[in-house]
Amino acid sequence: MLTLSSNNRSRVSLWSTLACCGALLAAVIMPMNTALADRLVYVYSPDCGACMKFDKEVGAIYDKTEESTQLPMIKIELGRWQQGDHPLRQCDTKDVFATPTFIHLQDCIEVDRITGYSSDELFWFALERMDNRSKEYGSAVAVE
Repeated sequence: MLTLSSNNRSRVSLWSTLACCGALLAAVIMPMNTALADRLVYVYSPDCGACMKFDKEVGAIYDKTEESTQLPMIKIELGRWQQGDHPLRQCDTKDVFATPTFIHLQDCIEVDRITGYSSDELFWFALERMDNRSKEYGSAVAVE
């Protein structure tokens, strides 16, 4: 049996406390930093026809596009979004009532959104519009 002096017990206790606090701090800070990066949030419903069409036409290739490097997509089911059961729940967004909805988050603030999907061509056009608006938003924030 190992017996520690009171001085060694204090050191062990201190290191145990620091290790525990460090792990807790990392668990809290890491998701927050992830949430602050620019994101395209795709709120979908599994039985949504437009969502299925998007998944087939755009979703399957989005991660391979240049757009995805600047605006990574995170896919969240509508029920989870409405219940706040997702990693971006602390972000400043408006309610979502229809799917698909694509929300552009910049620094965890909604700066633009697309509601609905009809074709890949219109989606890419709308995404380009989002990018232009986000540049305007970034300029306005930098001036303030």
